[in-house]
Amino acid sequence: MASVTSICNLALGKCGESQKIIDITENSRAARALNAAYETVRDICLRDHPWNFAKRRAALAAAIETPAWGFAYAFDLPADCLRLIEVKDLRADDYEVRGRTIETDAAGPLYIDYIARITDPNQYDAGFVAVFSTRLAAEVAYEITQSRALKDGLLSEYEAWRRTASNVNGQENPPRRIDEADDAWLNARL
Repeated sequence: MASVTSICNLALGKCGESQKIIDITENSRAARALNAAYETVRDICLRDHPWNFAKRRAALAAAIETPAWGFAYAFDLPADCLRLIEVKDLRADDYEVRGRTIETDAAGPLYIDYIARITDPNQYDAGFVAVFSTRLAAEVAYEITQSRALKDGLLSEYEAWRRTASNVNGQENPPRRIDEADDAWLNARL
């Protein structure tokens, strides 16, 4: 099972550090660096790909306040939303994300798929742990080792892990069938 400490210790190992931490809040140079970067790097990695473990759905009611111009309705994104994946039954040009709202002319409710901020490492899959720990290592590498070459190498390793893990993650779901009868782009060719 993954934990905050195990992810941080994986990152330290990638930095070449043999000294492990017991807790991210301990008073050591490595723990302070990891603690400062942990949440931001986690959210970056979650936003980076539509990870299956982080996908959530919600039905949104229209907000009381409406947009000043352009669209008729606004819908507040869920508090844990890091990235909007899809608005069901709307084309991409039928809505726009502005700040923490979705603006559209659709009256709602709005059904969305999104990436949630998952803070419990026990929910992470192994591929994400590899991606996250490598990106975290790259973020703290210079502060811990004063080596730009190590940081650059870790960023390259992160990209490789991200490609591999996102490919495996994407293969967990069956391919989506495009309904040609409802697709204006496909029908335009006829």
